[in-house]
Amino acid sequence: MLRVVRPLGVLRLKRGGKWEDREKPWPAEFDDRPMHFHDAAGSDVSRDAVVGPPRGLQWHTGDGATNNKFGLRTRQGVILSVEADPEAGRRQANVRLVARDAFVGVKLWRRGGLSLTNRYLMLAGQQRVYLHNDPAPHRHLPQGACESQVAG
Repeated sequence: MLRVVRPLGVLRLKRGGKWEDREKPWPAEFDDRPMHFHDAAGSDVSRDAVVGPPRGLQWHTGDGATNNKFGLRTRQGVILSVEADPEAGRRQANVRLVARDAFVGVKLWRRGGLSLTNRYLMLAGQQRVYLHNDPAPHRHLPQGACESQVAG
């Protein structure tokens, strides 16, 4: 049954009148891409042993306005994308950070009104996203909630 559950997803089974939760583990063959380059050494080479040439489209965001300006970051099944914010008009510095489930494409959260100017200003940590030049630079990865305020 775990075959149909995403990694880190939970399967709830009722056995003998009691509910039992089983979490699908994160495969050791999967690798993350938390920064513009794969790692701090500037390497483009991933340790992922599962990825291969594309064989089809997994999912599409569907809004037509997603202009990915600074590349993608992935961490534990969450894809982070910095996109042009269509609600901001033509101001180039105004972008939004969007987090999607990497397995089904569901939008988990978004944060608009950011002033990111290059692809190196975002880093995905284990449970947080770090943004340079943001008054609230620490975002909780799964929910997008602000975790701290940094005094200027």
